Amino acid sequence: MNTPYLFLVNPFSGAGGGEKIASMLEKILPGRPVLREGIGEVVLINQIDDDRLRALLSRVEVVVVVGGDGTVSHLIPHILECLSPPAIGLIPLGTSNDLARTLGVSVDENYTDESTLKRAVEGLLNARETKLDILSVNDKLFFCNYFSIGLDAAIVRDFHRVRGSRWVKLLPAGRLTNNVLYFFMGLRNAGFCIEPPVEITFTGEDRERRITIESRCRAIIIGNLPFYAGGCPLCPQAQKDDGMFEITVVWSAYQYIMLIATRFLRFLRLPRGMSQYRARRATISMASRSPFQIDGEKGTDTGSLPSTLTFSVHASLRVLVP
Repeated sequence: MNTPYLFLVNPFSGAGGGEKIASMLEKILPGRPVLREGIGEVVLINQIDDDRLRALLSRVEVVVVVGGDGTVSHLIPHILECLSPPAIGLIPLGTSNDLARTLGVSVDENYTDESTLKRAVEGLLNARETKLDILSVNDKLFFCNYFSIGLDAAIVRDFHRVRGSRWVKLLPAGRLTNNVLYFFMGLRNAGFCIEPPVEITFTGEDRERRITIESRCRAIIIGNLPFYAGGCPLCPQAQKDDGMFEITVVWSAYQYIMLIATRFLRFLRLPRGMSQYRARRATISMASRSPFQIDGEKGTDTGSLPSTLTFSVHASLRVLVP
């Protein structure tokens, strides 16, 4: 039997394009020779519970995620539970798609176009494998892109609050609307700060260091990939599979605004003055509550977590690249 493939679709991604793509895949997959004798199953992620999801993941060799970074982040804990974790492929439909950028998967294609989708499927069937580090927070939360505390997390928190409101549902769904909402939530939280003191202890390439933040800062970002928040080159030196990650401290609102501006104005450089460190393991101790986000998805306040957060590389998963 040929390699089993599971196409796991988030129907709400891509302004609802995920549901259309699921229907298209049902027609496309039977015609692919590599899948004719094997498994080419298409499943909507909102129609299965966690037990069913784990059962599906445990019996496939490749799971193709049709969605964004948040959909991948949701799947990671379940994939880690598999005795033989499947490789991860991507058809990116999210707002940020930073993992797809890192893997070299096009984020500008219209995957609801049948010929484009067929090319994407063929590319996945002929893709090669590489590795992706999975980071953990206290060995309980897992992520592949970034974990952040502070201003950006407050923006994401409020974005998810307003996205379900009646007036937002009157707006056309899509990346443009999402970006406009993010802009207004940024204005709403422009004064947000992380209260001191914050202590960061980390092991770098050669030694352990300790840093105490004694003044207000705007955000602390733990990043595993070069890109952040939809293409901002936050950590150009980051490698997805080197067993290390980057810690970035954003001190001012100006720095954060200029960081986000690099997403839209590619000629801009990263703002000066941000503090960045490379680490294999890190511990952050905070004295005050602050929201957090994981891979662009809202979390809760850090008050619901231990006051000390420990970050490390938990595992390495297989991913498909063109």
